[in-house]
Amino acid sequence: AALLGALHRGDQETIDYLVNTFSSHYSMQPVLNNHLERMERDGRDPLHEY
Repeated sequence: AALLGALHRGDQETIDYLVNTFSSHYSMQPVLNNHLERMERDGRDPLHEY
């Protein structure tokens, strides 16, 4: 939930921190990539949505 919340707020530092913290433990990078790709396909910029 925190990761998606950071994405929706466009908080790049938080995103980087969460990716760096969790990717090695939980393999979050593919999940993050899939989420970003889905948002891009929907025509939204995930880092400047608001």
